[in-house]
Amino acid sequence: MIVDIKKPFRLCLAANKENEGVMHPDAHLLCYRIRLSPGQEPFRGPAGPVFINDQFQQDGYDVNHLREPVRSLGGAVNEVD
Repeated sequence: MIVDIKKPFRLCLAANKENEGVMHPDAHLLCYRIRLSPGQEPFRGPAGPVFINDQFQQDGYDVNHLREPVRSLGGAVNEVD
């Protein structure tokens, strides 16, 4: 899948959840709006829900749009592996 990266739209900063401390206080995630490049097949997502089970919740989500988070460290922006 080839996409065109557009403008940033959400910044997620490190947080101190329930006084547990912050392991990487300078690590941030920055999400960008993206569009499929011309000639690419439309993104349809998986047939069923994507399940998430973490320290916050257990739930299933329908994935029907694209977002591209990238890690931002000390002002530099790097692609997430």
